[in-house]
Amino acid sequence: GHEGGVELTVETISNELEWLMERLDQIHSPVVTAHGDLQYGNFMQNIPTQANGWSEKLWLLDFEYGLRAPRGYDVANFFNEFGGQYHSETPHVMDWEKVDVEEKRDLFSQAYLRAHASCNGRDPSEVTTEDVQALKREAQEFSLASHFHWGLWGLLSAGTSNVDDFDFNGFAQGRFRRYYIEKERLLAAKL
Repeated sequence: GHEGGVELTVETISNELEWLMERLDQIHSPVVTAHGDLQYGNFMQNIPTQANGWSEKLWLLDFEYGLRAPRGYDVANFFNEFGGQYHSETPHVMDWEKVDVEEKRDLFSQAYLRAHASCNGRDPSEVTTEDVQALKREAQEFSLASHFHWGLWGLLSAGTSNVDDFDFNGFAQGRFRRYYIEKERLLAAKL
């Protein structure tokens, strides 16, 4: 199909992947144990009650896509999944307006960096605004990799999945369309 005015062929996908890998090789992003599919359906939170000592906990679920990957990829994928509408009438269509909410990105980035500092014996209050902005820039670059990955996943799943109530091709088209939109935006900003 045509996405962003580009015909998706094996050659264009291969060329795009080569360009993307060269670009991301220039970005400093620590390799971490990544979830690979951070989205609202993969979090579970208990309700604090007297029986559990008013304890509130959050669990991450579904590690089937877990891998060692650049931190920016997992954070970018989480940001992109703000647009997921997997329990709607059109679960394959992302709501991109929900993705571009800076306040959500700021809150998550700050919490992520503070938790990382705390886990590594550092004072979480030492996380600066500059640190938060740097993580968001890192994620912005890796956002392309997230769209590319899930676009390919959609194409492959369209031919192999037994799931009947999800439009894998439509999902792939949407993710590649967003890839090209964000790529154009990044190149125009000369980031």
